[in-house]
Amino acid sequence: MTTNPKPNLEMLMIGIKKFIFTISKVRRLSPATVRAYEKDLKWLHNQISIDVEQNEIFDFFSPSMFRFYISILNNNKNKLSARSISRRISSWRVFFDWLCDQNEIDIGIKIGFNPLRAIRPPRSSQLLPKALSVDEAVKFVTSFKPNETNWLLIRDKAIFELIYSSGLRVSEVVSLNLDRGESNNGWIDIDGGFTEVFGKRALRRRVPVGKEAISALKGWLKVRKLLVERKKINNAELALFINKNGDRLSSRGIERRFNTHSKVSFGGQSVHPHMLRHSFASHLLQSSGDLRAVQDLLGHSKISSTQIYTKLDFQHLARVYDSAHPRAFKK
Repeated sequence: MTTNPKPNLEMLMIGIKKFIFTISKVRRLSPATVRAYEKDLKWLHNQISIDVEQNEIFDFFSPSMFRFYISILNNNKNKLSARSISRRISSWRVFFDWLCDQNEIDIGIKIGFNPLRAIRPPRSSQLLPKALSVDEAVKFVTSFKPNETNWLLIRDKAIFELIYSSGLRVSEVVSLNLDRGESNNGWIDIDGGFTEVFGKRALRRRVPVGKEAISALKGWLKVRKLLVERKKINNAELALFINKNGDRLSSRGIERRFNTHSKVSFGGQSVHPHMLRHSFASHLLQSSGDLRAVQDLLGHSKISSTQIYTKLDFQHLARVYDSAHPRAFKK
């Protein structure tokens, strides 16, 4: 059997680093997407390093090698979900597409074609996103009363109302600045009633902001101004939402606040930022039936990403039918 020689691991790592730089700085993929690529390619490099050390004869960078690696991911010890394995295969495929075009990177093996093109990802059942009902969503964003003694509650109120009002990703929320600037990743026009954000793949979009969110944001801006005057926030800080140290609030910081408030509102039931985004999309689709409009508001590049909410909409209609129709099947 013809086998490929051992690759140059040092040059392979250089290739991975150049690829990560390209998708981060040139293609401007989101930080979360870049981290996922880094994780997937690091695992691949580590596994190849093990095989370089332990195997005298191994067909490197062949479809059979990748099938073997997929079997490792799928064994009882590691056991990734079909969705996670599909994502990992996709990361490897994109990287090798890029690598095949980089003539200056010599990894010790001539790759004439992308071996991942012969690999099919495992089938996975499509999981529906979790969304709150209208009553639950309203209950959550109004579950606590902001007060002057705890400015974090005023900030949280503005964040929660904004996400449910406009369906923003948490990464888009933390990127918002006070004003529009030349290198701005997002801002809110209070008077105009809209927000402008840069989502995945650096796609810019404008989304309306509802009156309740505008009201909460005005309350937060007043408090933020006082914090600047009291030297709690540096006057040069551009971030709209800041943490208790006066720095830009992180995605993890918002997730922690969601966890804190969900314990109060729902007795421990977990509510995360993306659940409010899903609720925004589901409730809008239930009311309007306009899939294209929801796609634009969410910033989806493909309509297939938005179509999953039609299934949520059907589930809602099915529940209404089961509860109201005299001939419905009721348990």
